[in-house]
Amino acid sequence: ATGNVACDQYHQYKEDVKLMVSLGLKNYRFSIAWPRIVPTGSVADGVNEKGLQYYDNLIDELLANGITPYVTLYHWDLPQALLNADNATNPTYGWYETDESGHPNAKAVDHFVDFAKICFSRYGDRVKTWLTFNEAWTFLYLGSGNGKAPGIAEYNNISTYPYIGGHNVLMA
Repeated sequence: ATGNVACDQYHQYKEDVKLMVSLGLKNYRFSIAWPRIVPTGSVADGVNEKGLQYYDNLIDELLANGITPYVTLYHWDLPQALLNADNATNPTYGWYETDESGHPNAKAVDHFVDFAKICFSRYGDRVKTWLTFNEAWTFLYLGSGNGKAPGIAEYNNISTYPYIGGHNVLMA
């Protein structure tokens, strides 16, 4: 056995919702995976309609069973193309992006806002409670050299990069 499929909510969401009903759940918090909706992180590169439809189906199934959806927009799943410092022609640095003078810039912020707008437009008629970032301290501070992803050596200066990333996340 491997973890390649894991719990497979993507295909078994109806069964999962039945289990939620049997447990008497009234609310369900889940995250919309940014890379599932916008694989490269940039809306200009395209939006995955199958990903959007999956969340339509999940939200509708929850509501049909009397369960209120609570949606998180970011749970540590930055699209890979937005954190690709090794790209020789167009390097990207995710939340740690800075301008030439070392100040935080908004490249990732702009992409996140575009993603969020898609989610609000598509699901806002049914989702009333939105959460932006799950545990930002963990992916910014601990991800800057303290044992969590992304754990990229270049960003392991914990006196600088958690604050650059923090600024960009707060701007988003």
